[in-house]
Amino acid sequence: MTTSNGSITATACTAVNLHTVTTHASIKLESCTITGASSAKTSDAKITIDSIKAESLELVSSNGSLVLEQAKLNKVLKAKTTNGSIQCRNIAAETADIQTTNSSVSLETAAITSELSTFSKNGSIKVSQITGELITLQTTNASITGTVHGDISDYNIITDTTNGTSKLPSQFHETATKKLVIKPRIPKLM
Repeated sequence: MTTSNGSITATACTAVNLHTVTTHASIKLESCTITGASSAKTSDAKITIDSIKAESLELVSSNGSLVLEQAKLNKVLKAKTTNGSIQCRNIAAETADIQTTNSSVSLETAAITSELSTFSKNGSIKVSQITGELITLQTTNASITGTVHGDISDYNIITDTTNGTSKLPSQFHETATKKLVIKPRIPKLM
């Protein structure tokens, strides 16, 4: 589905692949089952996905937020925006790559079987009940807060701050099977 300056809404859809593209208008997908890949791309508007099952999902926006709730993906989640927040709640995937610039990321109840990578430039990262074999949380000019699912001793936690503070030691639980890497960065003023 492709349009210009018009919103796209799909409810209770079933498809092999679903790709939605628009400019200057929102995209909303609800209760969709996609046996293959799915993507949603827009500019200057919000993308909202509520209850989706798919092989993979790619969300791209500029000047608009991304909201993803109730997503069950067999493989990859990619979510990227500029000047808009990213909110993910109750998601499951093999890998997830979540990036924003000039806004925040919020992840709540994310079950990632392999790698979860989250990056925010000029915005905070807040997580709650996330899990994955390798979790990387990285921000520039903002804070990282939250909780992981399970016991803290399950994670080899590595923190690396620049001009910031951490309430965690630089590394602990080195023999744990899962890895949590936290990198808040605040550039030095010259």
